[in-house]
Amino acid sequence: MLEVSKVSKTFKLDSKTSIKVLDDVTFTLPDQGLFFIFGKSGSGKSTLLNILELICTPDSGNICLDGKSLLKLNKKEKNNLLKNYCGVLFQDFNLFENLTINENLEIAMRIKGCINYERKNKLIKKYGLSKLLNSKINKLSGGEKQRVALIRALIGNPKIIFCDEPTGALDYKNSIMLMNDLKEVSKEALVIVVSHNEKLIKDYNEGCIEIVDGIAVLHNIKSKQNKPKKSLNKKKERGFIRYFAFKKLKLNIKKNLISFISLFFGITIILSSISFFIGFNTVSNNLENNFPDNNIFEVYKNEHYDSSNSNINLVKKVRPNINTVKNVFNVYKDIDIVPSLNYFLDSDITLKVLGKEFKNITYSFYYKNSYSKNIYLNQFAENLIPKNKILGINSNFSLKKKIELYVKDEEKIVNDNFVFNEDFIINKIINQFTYLNVPRVYLPYNYLLNILKNYYPMNISNVLGVPTNYYELLINSKNDDAISSYSFFVISNNDQERKEIYKLADYCQNTKNTIIDVQNNPHTLSKSFIDLTNSLIIGLKIFLIIICLCNVFLIGFLTFSSFNKSRKETAILKVLGVRNSSLNELYVLEQFIVLLFAFLISTISYVIIINCGNNVTKSIFFSDFLFDFNFGVYLLIFLIFIILTIVSTMIPILVSSNIDVAKELKEE
Repeated sequence: MLEVSKVSKTFKLDSKTSIKVLDDVTFTLPDQGLFFIFGKSGSGKSTLLNILELICTPDSGNICLDGKSLLKLNKKEKNNLLKNYCGVLFQDFNLFENLTINENLEIAMRIKGCINYERKNKLIKKYGLSKLLNSKINKLSGGEKQRVALIRALIGNPKIIFCDEPTGALDYKNSIMLMNDLKEVSKEALVIVVSHNEKLIKDYNEGCIEIVDGIAVLHNIKSKQNKPKKSLNKKKERGFIRYFAFKKLKLNIKKNLISFISLFFGITIILSSISFFIGFNTVSNNLENNFPDNNIFEVYKNEHYDSSNSNINLVKKVRPNINTVKNVFNVYKDIDIVPSLNYFLDSDITLKVLGKEFKNITYSFYYKNSYSKNIYLNQFAENLIPKNKILGINSNFSLKKKIELYVKDEEKIVNDNFVFNEDFIINKIINQFTYLNVPRVYLPYNYLLNILKNYYPMNISNVLGVPTNYYELLINSKNDDAISSYSFFVISNNDQERKEIYKLADYCQNTKNTIIDVQNNPHTLSKSFIDLTNSLIIGLKIFLIIICLCNVFLIGFLTFSSFNKSRKETAILKVLGVRNSSLNELYVLEQFIVLLFAFLISTISYVIIINCGNNVTKSIFFSDFLFDFNFGVYLLIFLIFIILTIVSTMIPILVSSNIDVAKELKEE
């Protein structure tokens, strides 16, 4: 039994004017029967129906169903009532126009939790829609649409059916058919019809409620003996969100395609960038390790002179005092301070491999305590070895250097030629970082130092009057003599101390007028690459933040636009009993499916990019992977995008969710 007691409703027209459309409306209706609400246009009959449907709240009064107040129900209980107890029939049908009859009914069944295909097929056959089952609603006539709407209202076997001008958009023939159907339905349920058609009211009513100046005037409403009521089982939605989300994917194909493209590029760029950050961080910590001379530090002194005739500052490189070097490096326990031999590498050098001469090769030293005859090649000098040969082949190293010594006592320059020819063994190919494809050969420092101890410059020895080898000539040279190389070598034999000396080298490079200057070629090369890449990374991080924000705003805008475009659709779903939380889940699931697909395609693109990226960096810089895949970070990015998608989808929905259901359902 439906009991309406002293229900009033006032609408404000402006800040000073209001109109009372319902004034203490009171009536009682039984559990079965066909009853009409009628009155003049604007009398409040539709407002009363909206209050009964719980889509509008009265200012005062009460509505009870089987003794329970409907106005005291919470949102969940109201949704359950609409879903399990009520059916609604609209003047303008309010079907999903771009879906088929079958899809419209499937959605209603899933919302109401009554997946009963036997009942659905029976109703479809009864109302003559079997051949149109897969036709879209926008292809149907008005009568066909209203029959679909009636089936939807009946599909959940409701106890009350609300009809708002159900014949308003129908011709006379279809109106009579619909009223006959409602009359039959009223034998098992309470049917309440709002209408202004006096003939239909006269022919079909079992009682009428006329609204006159906001007051209900009852006509022929008598109490009936109610039939025993069937127990009302609360039903849960059965797959409605998932089903309708996939339908919306097709309906909103343009919006979802834009979201997909945005997410695809955003995710691909972010995944690739994060892989670059991780790979770069890993590689940058080990760049120097692939250089055989990473533990050889050149120690020298830059002396600055001011020119009296110009603002140009002159710099002269000299070898520092050995005691100064020892004092600076005395904190390091595992080092060797040795003469620099760079002077001898600035020579006419020829390398022969299997009889073939190679020039224009850069040479460096590596330091080991043994007197090894092994030489190392970097990857760009690998072509020195024929493809069908293996490591361990002999190579002939020939060095010619003109040595000049100024003899102060005789005030003349004495010349000697240092000629060195020796066979070495190519022992190792080293893949190392480099900006340029420069072939480099690494020579054993101690072996060449031993050669200098056993080679004597004859002309210079004769002038000095005592046999003097090249090593003695080197260590006894002045600090600004060319043979001194203007420097010492400091050899670090401990990895931890080596890293500390790198810091010292950085300090010397960034500070003027230090007592010594320290340089390590691999570290200088690596640091320049790291500094350049860090500058790039700063810009890249800003770019990634912009991408994330653009994705959030774009998805939010598209969701907001889609939600506003679908306001009527949302109103229909609410009247059918869909909870607000389910509506939110619907939009989030739709966007999540787009995200999932975008992430899948982005992952494929990402794998291709990091493989190509690593191949490119291998060919240009070094063999280590600059793009490094980390599954944990991959999952974290996926989680972040899920959160961003949910946030960017939910915020615009929550902002615009307070829609006027009655108003939306009335609008064309």
